[in-house]
Amino acid sequence: MSGKAYGVMVLGVLLLCCRAERKEVGMPVLEWKLQTTDTGVRLSLWAGAHREAERQALRSVQRIHVALRSPEGELLGEATLVPNVGGMAHESGEASLVLQGEALLQRAPATIPARVLLDYELESSSRVVRQKRWVQRWHIDGALELAPELEVDSQGVLFRVRARRLRPVEGEYFPSSERLRVELFAGGKRLWGSQDGVAFLQVIGAVEPTEVGAEHVYEYRWHGRLGTGQRPSPGVYEVHLSLPVRPRSYSVVVPLQWHSKP
Repeated sequence: MSGKAYGVMVLGVLLLCCRAERKEVGMPVLEWKLQTTDTGVRLSLWAGAHREAERQALRSVQRIHVALRSPEGELLGEATLVPNVGGMAHESGEASLVLQGEALLQRAPATIPARVLLDYELESSSRVVRQKRWVQRWHIDGALELAPELEVDSQGVLFRVRARRLRPVEGEYFPSSERLRVELFAGGKRLWGSQDGVAFLQVIGAVEPTEVGAEHVYEYRWHGRLGTGQRPSPGVYEVHLSLPVRPRSYSVVVPLQWHSKP
């Protein structure tokens, strides 16, 4: 092998090694969570690192500026997180590092969509990284955490609520065959409800999920028309999604961007 060819081969190996090293030194995955209650909105962040390169990356984080946007592009709020970084030791002798941060948003919970786009800028001691990602909204209501989902198509809207059990409740039940109730409001005025004119079976049912940490999905499809048979005018409506449970119901309110006809 000539000296020139050998030099080219060595350079290629070094470049591959450098690329692998840069890939390994990358920032660990950031886990975001958007939680609401009836009175507030909280955005939280978590990331964990076990390898030394990842631990160094976490230690270098100084602040994260976040802009929250609706699926239509509306700016819902902004926040700057200055995360805390702490370590913990394992029995194996290895150490891990955890990054955590949270911010409270000055926004009415009922105006937060089911999914929110996070446009964030992470500042570290060596660089600035900008990324975007979608985050599911979770609403805490008593013993359940509810994740609303809306799928709008030419047939109407598929409303879905994913319920996660936070703690057990003795004696709660569904008093009829109705599971998910959907109600449409405009300016505080109720326009339509999924229970209007429906005779549900009078049977008692268990409230799923029953086990702490488990999840259950409730669904209802709306054909896109009011009780009068007319379609609502284009605009933003308030949708109340509730599980009509006794002795205490569970509910979450979300905005619906409605276009009269597809």
